[in-house]
Amino acid sequence: MKLRRLTAAFNATVLGASSILAMGLTGVAHAAGNTCTWTGATNNNFSTATNWSNCASGAPTNGDNLVFDATALTASQTLNNNITGLTTGTILFSGANTNFYSYTITGNSITIGGNVTVSTTTYVTINTDIALASDVVITQAANSAGVTYGDGQGTNDRVFDTQGHHLTLTGPGANCNTNFFSKLSGSGAVTASFSDGGVSFIKPTTSYTGAVNVTSGRLGATKNSLGSTSGITVAGGSLIIGLAANDSIGYPLSLSGPGSTTAATLSVTNGLGACSGGAPSEMLTATFTGPVTLITDILYGGVYNAVVTGTYTANGNYVTNKEGAAGTFTANGSSTATSYTKRTIVESDSQPTQSEYVYSGQEVTLDGSRKDVEVFAGGRLQGTGTVALLQVDANAIVAPGHSPGCMTVTGGLKEYGTYEAEIGGTTACSEYDQLKVTGTVDLGDGSTNPQGKLVVSLYNGFKPAAGQSYTLIDNDGSDAVTGTFNGMEEGSTFTIDGYVFTITYKGGDGNDVVVSIKNVPSTPDTGFALITANPLMTLVVATAAAGAIAVVARKTRTAPATVRRRK
Repeated sequence: MKLRRLTAAFNATVLGASSILAMGLTGVAHAAGNTCTWTGATNNNFSTATNWSNCASGAPTNGDNLVFDATALTASQTLNNNITGLTTGTILFSGANTNFYSYTITGNSITIGGNVTVSTTTYVTINTDIALASDVVITQAANSAGVTYGDGQGTNDRVFDTQGHHLTLTGPGANCNTNFFSKLSGSGAVTASFSDGGVSFIKPTTSYTGAVNVTSGRLGATKNSLGSTSGITVAGGSLIIGLAANDSIGYPLSLSGPGSTTAATLSVTNGLGACSGGAPSEMLTATFTGPVTLITDILYGGVYNAVVTGTYTANGNYVTNKEGAAGTFTANGSSTATSYTKRTIVESDSQPTQSEYVYSGQEVTLDGSRKDVEVFAGGRLQGTGTVALLQVDANAIVAPGHSPGCMTVTGGLKEYGTYEAEIGGTTACSEYDQLKVTGTVDLGDGSTNPQGKLVVSLYNGFKPAAGQSYTLIDNDGSDAVTGTFNGMEEGSTFTIDGYVFTITYKGGDGNDVVVSIKNVPSTPDTGFALITANPLMTLVVATAAAGAIAVVARKTRTAPATVRRRK
């Protein structure tokens, strides 16, 4: 009897366990879902069963995996998700298409419950609202065309809602073709981890509050495209901020690096994407009003300037400009521009149709030839080369030669910055600096254009003689010089190391800028000339002084000593 009860109990346990196991297996099979491959055989609607193959229920249901293979595309297709409340499993975009036909998915919102892989070489746009049902990894395969979320038209802004889940963007692809025109939303963290290439967030949003991490590759962002993120941590990758005008950026930053081999830890560019940006037409500034913390030394590589006005914690680390970077990074009044990034254009490098720009923090030595050259504020141009039009902006510097030397300008000079002129002798080009100008010379008027500044220094211990002249701007032709250097009107004087100079803008052949020595420092009066000229006075003064000293000495010997008695 007892044995029969034990046997019954055992059988019941096995049956219960089997039922639970069966239910579990059924649940796993359902969670995995079917793999539905789009064929588009009938029309463009998701709900049409004949548009899919291998889809058990005919059209996708919640949990099914979706495959879009571009190999068989004969034209670009716009697909319509007309299924309400669709939650997918994984999504795969695959296949090569030599005609560059594309997929565009529109319609109802899609909730993604599995990882997304993009390996197709054709373009994909998902122009629907998207939400995450779990942590999701989006992988951009090598040489894939990537995915654009939202159409970027602004007429029907889409939302990409993390719903508190972690979104990881990764892949070996060298392209930067993962672009979010959809507004980012939610509190889930976003991590960019690319071998190269990266992702761009472009659309401004107010509804994203999560943390952003860049561990490798690049993440591009425009103002407010990351909402009120709790912080951006760059640890081995690169953060690129796109700027269209001088603007404030409130993102809290934690920076460590250096960045990748192709980009710096932090950059501010004139593009909207992680891989965009080029030579701008003017220098702009991004003002970082949020806290900025350096975990290690970092590399700054922007074509625009970055200025930190928020709390800056360097932790003993430094910011260095990436070679060739035009912009500078400034915090607590200390800028990477204090030491120039130097570049040399050698004499044999002759490109008379190629313009050149010298940006803040750059020192360009131009010994070759270029077309138009503009030196922006914070930049410095030197060398013995030839340029067509030369424009030196306010707070920029031109310093001809190699201490000293001449620079040739064949198409006019606009000198609104500082002209540093060294004088070490009376021969132009070999002993003192000179700008040889063909065309107009404009030194600014202080209103329409800033007035240029002239800074003269004596080189290598040179001591000028009165009457010597130095032609600092050799202006060809007969056109007059427009404007004057700041504080140096026609005929005015200035003093350098005790030497008094005069300046004229009508010197040389009538229109050159010439400085001349008016006075040289007088020899200091040491008193020896007076002594030599008046020997009798010298004898009387010396005798009187000796007598006074003798009287003082005698009084000192005869004065009684004072002794204090103890009480």
